[in-house]
Amino acid sequence: PEMYNLLKLYLMKTCLTLVLFSFCALTGVTAQRTMDLAAEIVAPTYNSSVQLNSPFTISIEVTNQGSENLHANDTLRFYLTVNGVTMTNMEYFTRTGQQINAGESETFQIPFVFSYGYENSNVDYCLEVVPVNAADPIEETNMADNKGCVFLYVDGGSTAQRTMDLA
Repeated sequence: PEMYNLLKLYLMKTCLTLVLFSFCALTGVTAQRTMDLAAEIVAPTYNSSVQLNSPFTISIEVTNQGSENLHANDTLRFYLTVNGVTMTNMEYFTRTGQQINAGESETFQIPFVFSYGYENSNVDYCLEVVPVNAADPIEETNMADNKGCVFLYVDGGSTAQRTMDLA
């Protein structure tokens, strides 16, 4: 009887394990990697001026504060907001192909141009970074430090200059 009970227990555990694996496979449940990234805009600096309709580069440093590496096949999405408004015409910029090991940082260059409507004004420019990988899901554990912001002045020149540029 004791051998029978052990065999019965073994079969029950095996069946339960198979049912759980089958459920996970059918519902797409996979283990998630956890990541803790932080972002900081390093250029241009706070209170810098940029020229209207002139391309400039935002340099954003992304630090992997977690214990797992960001792999080269992972994607970083950079969501842009200006004065608290998400720029819907571009939703986000993506960067792939860059591994960031735990405890290390990498600086990314994001090109941008301020067009008419921002001339001669102060803007709060922010980029928020989110790691994604559909095949190997990532859970960001602390979104509070994933946004880097910089306060900029958009120099549109004088009205006469703008009129001449349009002619």
